[in-house]
Amino acid sequence: MIFLRKYAKIPLIVRRPKTMKLIASNLVVIFWALIFGEIIGYIANQLEVLPYNPMQIGITAAIVGFCATNGIYLISKGSFSK
Repeated sequence: MIFLRKYAKIPLIVRRPKTMKLIASNLVVIFWALIFGEIIGYIANQLEVLPYNPMQIGITAAIVGFCATNGIYLISKGSFSK
């Protein structure tokens, strides 16, 4: 009960700083790029009958997803009217 009374006034949703939001969104992009890259890479390698190297495919997909997402954000950042 002491724990509940002590922390009862802390809001459930705490606002994160902008940098933390940016880091979290980039981690989500890297995670999903890895998953989709592995799936697409596996299918493509089976169609081409090539050896499957998951580490190389995952790293390449993560880098491409990270660069594409941040590149699109930086290019379109100045186009919003203020």
